Amino acid sequence: MSKSIIVTGASRGIGRATTLQLLKLNSNVTAVARSSEDLKNLKTHVENVLGVKGRLETVTGDITEEPVVEEVVKRCVERWGGIDGIIANAGSKAALHMLIKCIAVEEPDIISVSILPGVVDTDMQVNIRENGLKAEMKQTDYQNYINRYESKTLVHPDDPSRVMAALVVGGATREMSGESFRFNDPKFAHLLKKE
Repeated sequence: MSKSIIVTGASRGIGRATTLQLLKLNSNVTAVARSSEDLKNLKTHVENVLGVKGRLETVTGDITEEPVVEEVVKRCVERWGGIDGIIANAGSKAALHMLIKCIAVEEPDIISVSILPGVVDTDMQVNIRENGLKAEMKQTDYQNYINRYESKTLVHPDDPSRVMAALVVGGATREMSGESFRFNDPKFAHLLKKE
């Protein structure tokens, strides 16, 4: 049976890659992001390039706004009968890390896991390389990002996405709840194998 998953920050980077991985795993996805154009491009890619129809719903908006949250939940529940999991990809990673710890304690029936993706080669990295110094980024921080790019040590979005998608559709265990793991933790090696 297909799982119904909500993905926030779904239009680009890790969120987009995770949405695509979930669709490959036969999940239904409600994707939310602030950019309607990027969501439209995602839907077009899914339907026309991947040939997947009827398994992706999109909601444009800022997930920190209550009406957007309500619309995302409503759309997922009405379309697929419930919510089996959430990939919370938008927002402060530190805040999300603390949230999963709290959920594990306060809602023991919910498995909540934090995946640390590393420094991922996304549009944000391109922006840093092109505009970092103009945006008054510290020279040392800027150089760190440049060095990672030049040494090819940036993580491809597909890598953490494969792990996150596999965990949310059933790979996460109760023992993992409330914990944080690097995407390339040895326990996930089998999930990182490229198809």
